[in-house]
Amino acid sequence: MVQAGSRIRSIPAEEIAYFFFTEKDVFLCTREGRSYPTEYSLDKLETLVNPDAYFRINRKMLVSFSSITKIVSLSKSRLKLELHPPHNEEVLVSFNKTPAFREWLDR
Repeated sequence: MVQAGSRIRSIPAEEIAYFFFTEKDVFLCTREGRSYPTEYSLDKLETLVNPDAYFRINRKMLVSFSSITKIVSLSKSRLKLELHPPHNEEVLVSFNKTPAFREWLDR
């Protein structure tokens, strides 16, 4: 459930492309590219979503497998993701999350 203006809206998990943290708030981005603030931290969201469908790639993002359109290897330990819909910042898998992310992709 998210607040959209004065209305409360239900967004099914399968419509969420990714969650992201910016400044002080956590937002979700739908597959249509709409962003809504959430009431949960990324740590809490990580416990609520299906771990087969979502992965916490760094301190600021939790991404859906189906939102990943391209993976670019910057080095052995750094990966850059392209997402749909695109995120307004560069999306990098953190150095210490890369091995687990690669395993998650191979599941």
